[in-house]
Parts: sequence; C-alpha cells; structure tokens
Amino acid sequence: TLSAAYPALGSAGGGARVLIRGVGLRRYTDAVGRAACRFGGGTAGEEPPFGRTTDVPMTVLNDTAALCTAPPRDDSTANASRAEAVHLRVSLNGVDFSPSNLTWRYLAPPEVTAIAPRAAAAIGGTPITLSGKWAPEGATAAAAGPTAPKCLFGPPNGTLVNDSVVTSTYDAADYGAVPNATTLAYGTSGDGTYGGWAYATNWSAEHIVCVLPPLFGGGAGRGYVPLRVALALNGQQFAHAPPDVTLTVYEQPAPAYLAPPAGPATGGTRVEAVGLRMDAFWEQGTSICHFGRVAVPIEASDGKSATCTAPPHLHGAGAVEVTFTLNGIDFFGGVPEPLSFRYYVEPLLVDAAPRGGPTAGGTAVTLRGWGLRAAVIADVGARCKLCHISDEDATSSRCVAGLGDHGVAVGGGE
Repeated sequence: TLSAAYPALGSAGGGARVLIRGVGLRRYTDAVGRAACRFGGGTAGEEPPFGRTTDVPMTVLNDTAALCTAPPRDDSTANASRAEAVHLRVSLNGVDFSPSNLTWRYLAPPEVTAIAPRAAAAIGGTPITLSGKWAPEGATAAAAGPTAPKCLFGPPNGTLVNDSVVTSTYDAADYGAVPNATTLAYGTSGDGTYGGWAYATNWSAEHIVCVLPPLFGGGAGRGYVPLRVALALNGQQFAHAPPDVTLTVYEQPAPAYLAPPAGPATGGTRVEAVGLRMDAFWEQGTSICHFGRVAVPIEASDGKSATCTAPPHLHGAGAVEVTFTLNGIDFFGGVPEPLSFRYYVEPLLVDAAPRGGPTAGGTAVTLRGWGLRAAVIADVGARCKLCHISDEDATSSRCVAGLGDHGVAVGGGE
C-alpha cells in the first residue's frame, strides 16, 4: 500500500530522485532485483492501462520506504511545454504492480527572467524575488524539507555538486517522517563555501521569494561578487537563470561619521558619510540616503565615503537619523553608533564691522544678526567666508559660487 511520493513532481526530462512511502514494501524481495516503479499508464484521474508506461528500477530500503529515479516523460502524445500528471505505481517482482493511488507530475523546467533586488549584502537576510515563468502546479510543493522549492546562489562559471540530484538524508531511522535534511553546495574556494541555497518563503506562477542565506562568512571579501541564480520547484532539479540575471553580493558598508554633521533647515548641504566599503554597490535611482523619512539619492561614492545632499527639514531645527540603502531594500546605519544630522535655522546676517581692511588680511570683523549661535550649538565648526555676492543674491544670507578676493574661486552655499 502506497501513501506518498517525495517529491511528487519533477522535470519532464526525468532524473528526479523519488522517495516512495507506504507499507509492506519488504514483504517480498526479488533476488534478481526486479522491483520497479512504473510512471505513466494514463493521466491522473483515469484508470490504467491508458497511455504508455515506463518502468525504472526501485531500491527497497525497508518495509515503509523505497527509492527510484523518475524517467523522462513520454512526449510522443504530450506537449513538452505543459505540465502533465500521470500514475505512479510500484512492483516488487516486476510483474504485479500496485493499484494506482499516487500521482507524479511532470513539469517543464522553470524559466527565471529577472531578479530583484540585483544586489545584497553577504550577511544575508535579504528577500530575493525571482520572476519568470513556471507551471503553477509547482506552487503546491512542501514548505520545507528536501522537496520544497529552493533558490540557489553560486559562482557565475561554477558547476553544481549534484547538479541534477540533491543528496538528501534517506536514513532508515528517519522514515517515520518526511526527510528534512538536505545537503547542497558549490565547490569551495579560498573564501570558504562559494555559494548557498535557501527555501522559498513565498511563491506563485510568476514570482518566487527566497531569503538570501549568509555567504562568504558574511563578507564578500573581494568587493563585488556576481553570483549565478538557479531555481528548483521540487528542491533538487535546478534550472539556471540566463547569464545576465545575476545577484551581486557585497560586504556591508560601515559608515562611521558625517561631514559636516549639521546644516541649515533649508537643506542643500552636501553631506559625506565617511567609513568603510562605501562604494560596495551603487545603482542610480536605487542607492539612497534617508534623512529621517526623507529619501535623497547617493550622488557619488568611493571606498571611504558616500555623498548625499541634505533635504529641507520642514520642522525647522532638530536632529534626524541618517540611514542608507545600496540595493533599495536593506537599510543600514552608522557603525558603531547611529548617525545623526542636526538641522539649525539658518542665521540672518544684517551688519559687518568694519566694512573693509588691508589686502594683507588680519582684520577682525564683527558680524551682527540673528541665529548666529545656531551653528556653534550644532558643533559644526562655524566659519566665515569672504566672497563676492551678485546683486540677484542680495536677499540671501548665503554666498553664491564665483570669484573671491584676488580672483580666487570660491564655492557657494556656506
């Protein structure tokens, strides 16, 4: 008597390793090894003997478990691009087959066409969405264990260990329950295990989500590392995405401080986040800084810093936390402490005395106005700049870029 098959589906090209569960599988052991699994004999829901059948050897493990390898689907009358369910039966003597109470489902290989996000930190934890086309029947697979849908991430030119078959723990002692231990890995390099896999946490006919496992011990080690992506609906037969659909893995950046750490509430201050690996990944429109809840793009980055322009702060003076994302999903803050940017009300300058001095410099100038202590309180190293201001900018309390004394170029916005 048969009760279940794990997995219950596989590639139309065959090759899936199938665990048959039932009772009485050792009541008769053929000395010449005639035990067999039979795939086919009509579509599920029909009574045999309709359609063609294919018999493959079966290995009896104990009274409740046996193993066989699914054959390729007979496509003489079937459409290879669609799913098809057929009968699955077993025989201990190669002649008398069990009543058909199991169903085996042949599926076309899944097609992965896109990945989002396109990059993630090697520490793992990022939800990775694979988009493409596959039979909706694949979504009925188990949620965990050897037969559950899996995503695989590995080197772009690497080959799989057990490319078509995942080695599962089929120990006799485990046959009281569905096997739940799976080993799967790429070859190793000097960085340790080169790649990893994860169970699908959500799936439909067009999207599958897997949470990226930790890779490279949490650090990519060499900066950007593009990984090849593959998907298995039955947990063991992986179909690779095209070469241009890859996941770039990077080591998590570690911003240590902001320069400057404060600016006027009107915004416009160019702020550098200084730290380590700040150029780990950058994508226009995706890599952003968050000043509180306001997002602005990361405009430039190198190994030591990433630059953003502070947005206006509608609430006037106050401090906000600054966080970052490189891939549009995973946000990170300062290391070891959160980074804070303090907004102050921009000072208003109404008078300077004296109004002139010798070209050699050295004249002490007293400025008068309102809000002049704001920058001092914010501890940003307040300073003065002498520059020419155009007539059009006469109402502004900030300099515009142009030529300063003796024709020396000066920047604006200070």
